[in-house]
Amino acid sequence: MTVRVFFLNQSYLPDHAAAGQYLARWAAHLAREGHDVTVLASRHVDEDPLARHPACETRDGVRVVRIAGERLGGKTRVGRMLGLVNFLFCALLRGVFLPKSDVIVAMTSTPMLPVVAAILAYLRGARLLVWATELYPETAVAAGQLREKGVTAKVARVLSRWSMRRADRVITLDDQMRRKLFLLGVEPDRVDVIPLWMQGDVAFDAVGRANLRRQRGWDHKFVVMCAGNHGAYHSMDTMLSVADALRDDPGIHFCWVGGGSQWPTLQDHAARNVSLINYVAPGRLSALLSAADLQVVVMGEAFAGLIHPAKIYNILAARRPFIHIGPEKSPVADVIRTADLGEAAASFRHGDRVPMAREIRRRAKGVGALWPLGANLTAWQEPVLLGKMTSVLEEAARLRATAHEVPVRAEYAGIAVSAPHGTGVGHGG
Repeated sequence: MTVRVFFLNQSYLPDHAAAGQYLARWAAHLAREGHDVTVLASRHVDEDPLARHPACETRDGVRVVRIAGERLGGKTRVGRMLGLVNFLFCALLRGVFLPKSDVIVAMTSTPMLPVVAAILAYLRGARLLVWATELYPETAVAAGQLREKGVTAKVARVLSRWSMRRADRVITLDDQMRRKLFLLGVEPDRVDVIPLWMQGDVAFDAVGRANLRRQRGWDHKFVVMCAGNHGAYHSMDTMLSVADALRDDPGIHFCWVGGGSQWPTLQDHAARNVSLINYVAPGRLSALLSAADLQVVVMGEAFAGLIHPAKIYNILAARRPFIHIGPEKSPVADVIRTADLGEAAASFRHGDRVPMAREIRRRAKGVGALWPLGANLTAWQEPVLLGKMTSVLEEAARLRATAHEVPVRAEYAGIAVSAPHGTGVGHGG
């Protein structure tokens, strides 16, 4: 059956945010499968505050509708909060007047968006699926952006729990997140753990590696790269101190790629052994990742179970050795064990400046830096995981169809007669 799907998320292609890019791949997959897919996102362009995406467009068979004017004073905390509230309000209004859907899907990468989705699902008689890629407001509390017992955190927590409990199904990314959701009151049988995937158009690119290294002057250097969003959840202090400790080694070079709230700090610490590259287009990602000899994945110590570092999967796709900086129990540590990466991957805690510098020097000498031929990456194949997510969505749609066929019993001459209920049922009945 054809499912009418309505996605809600602030970012969508061509935005650089990982959430929007992964959403675009799932939405396009659904469209190829014959489903009717609409996405409601933002017109705002992250890297250019004056630019705007088209109000309406079709991408890969997906209808994309965008909201304008939600970014108010984005450089201050109060301004960002007002901008978020404005976006949520506009999304609610626009969602009410869009065509009816069978399933509404909200991503948690936009704070409080599942609350809007839960209201729309109730008003429109749709099923609700939440794609929990991070857990708010716990992330903001862990980052020091909200006070644990502050009014904002308390209100956000109540609304977040309400929306999660209203969801017919929840897709989350790892077992630690699933446990956190259980503590929020979400029944385990409504939660599916499906990780992110290696994007099918990312792979090791030998030609792109050679060209980029020649262009950047890296031909005779061991390049350590940290690519992605450098935000409040990924402290770069340890990496900066390691780069500073190795500044006198002419054979080792560090490269930060991307953007985020920590980007100005990284720019301030640029040195002769450090270079910076802004976000690159998806078509250049394979060459960029391949150009490095060692990738770095950073995850804040307090964020296990609250966020999931998406960048690890494209590093796997490009077959690049990497260092993980973060908590001992984390999704990245699970990946290292499951994939059987051997010496190609190593984990350190935040603050391990000396052992990390020693490890990078060792790898720069050609020791333990090769990608293992026997690495097992089957758990993160894009077609398989997109198929699993689509099955969860289709099951939610079947719940809605079943709800509209609830039999109403009548007695006539002692014979029970069943007839379909013409009005259907509301969400969460």
